Amino acid sequence: YFGCCIAFFFSIILSAKALMMRTGMMMKLATIDTLKIKVLESDAGAALAAEDALRERGGGTLNAKCKLRLFDTEKEPRLILYRDPSYWCPYCAKLSMQLEEKRIPYKIEMVPMRSYGIKSQDFLNKVPGGFLPAIELDGNVYTESLDIMVMVDDTFNGPEHRRTLPPRGTPEFEEARQLLGLERQLFRSWCDFVFRGSLGSKRAFERDLHVVEKELERGGKDKPFFMGQSDPGIVDMQYFSHLERIFASVAYWKGECIRGDYKKYPNINAFFDALEKRPSYALTRSDFYTTITDIPPQYGNGVFDRMAPKQHSYEKAISGAEWTLPMNPDALEVKLQPGWEEFEPNAHIEALFRLVNNFSAVAKFASRPAGEGVGRWGTFRPDRSALADPEAKPAKGQALSDVEAALSIVAHILADKLEIKAEHAVTLDEIISDAKRRATTASCLIYLRDRIGVPRDMSYPAARALRCTLGWTVEHLQKKKI
Repeated sequence: YFGCCIAFFFSIILSAKALMMRTGMMMKLATIDTLKIKVLESDAGAALAAEDALRERGGGTLNAKCKLRLFDTEKEPRLILYRDPSYWCPYCAKLSMQLEEKRIPYKIEMVPMRSYGIKSQDFLNKVPGGFLPAIELDGNVYTESLDIMVMVDDTFNGPEHRRTLPPRGTPEFEEARQLLGLERQLFRSWCDFVFRGSLGSKRAFERDLHVVEKELERGGKDKPFFMGQSDPGIVDMQYFSHLERIFASVAYWKGECIRGDYKKYPNINAFFDALEKRPSYALTRSDFYTTITDIPPQYGNGVFDRMAPKQHSYEKAISGAEWTLPMNPDALEVKLQPGWEEFEPNAHIEALFRLVNNFSAVAKFASRPAGEGVGRWGTFRPDRSALADPEAKPAKGQALSDVEAALSIVAHILADKLEIKAEHAVTLDEIISDAKRRATTASCLIYLRDRIGVPRDMSYPAARALRCTLGWTVEHLQKKKI
């Protein structure tokens, strides 16, 4: 009896000690408001805040949050660009780059694509077909991206706005016209190869791609753009957004690597290396995951080449097979899409900055699986993105509180430079102990993870850091609590 009492006494002491340790760990975790202050104390966080403040005033570098671009002028812009907020529209991207390269002041009005949202009646009154992009110039509305770009080049010229198209009637203009025709030819052969997979389609696609590769050879290292130019023109702007889609789709569905294959496609890769250094493009480019999720509602599903040796590994990598912690710096996903190196050292800070400064909205968005209407909008509608839920409603009460708690842990892991600490797991287990609540919260974090968009939400390295942190948190929630 005495031995049992001693054992019971020591079990109480150990339990109390464990509880005190867990409580102590929980108390160490800062609030979201404290993390907002902490991230601003870092050089990278302060730089992000300063750049966002410049963008609010129409300055800074272009990113997906911009609504006004002034280029050091105080004049009221004559031009309004109507484009999609998720940066899925390739034709919007072409026009946006031209406006940036020509430094034309403009306002930006965000209008969702049909594949993921509902256009406002005000916009449909201006553009009855709902086409994107559209511009309003001096009160007149125009559509068709290439027609707009030619008109913009004619309207805004002179020393302040460099030409992006050669003068009409010149040999250079005729060359540009032929290169624009080649872009359409490459687009058609890509569609045939990726979305239909018809006999001989791969050969035709590779033939057209090699013609493009040859055309880019002309300028050498110092002039990597079409027609041997050192700055991008309309021709370059017509190519880049569909080449982005080509890189991602051919890797994912066909197991072929183009971006990063400097041996087979040195000039195409040099073209993108140069583009990525330009402010007009650097923060508006997408990643492979975002691209392969935005393609199906616009073009249809690709046809998998299951016989290609690398197709399955590429598909898994792009789909997030390694979205967990610790992050693998040599992940195949990273190797498939080079050019983001300058963003990687501060990726966790960028992800933390975007999360804590929009915490309430992110938590409500993530809680949708515990709310109402998830998946309803796109049901039996292949023209609507499976990831879009414009009619979904967020959860309330306990489910939302659990999501907020889990996202708080995610924020702390980001603040700790992606290092998992004991207090992260202990606190999560204490707050969300019930198995059903853990499963619900995990489903909400998966919902959020799969909908982080590049460039809409953040750069690719930051998105990867957040996806991996969410992935680890999901794995922990799905473990049986001991």
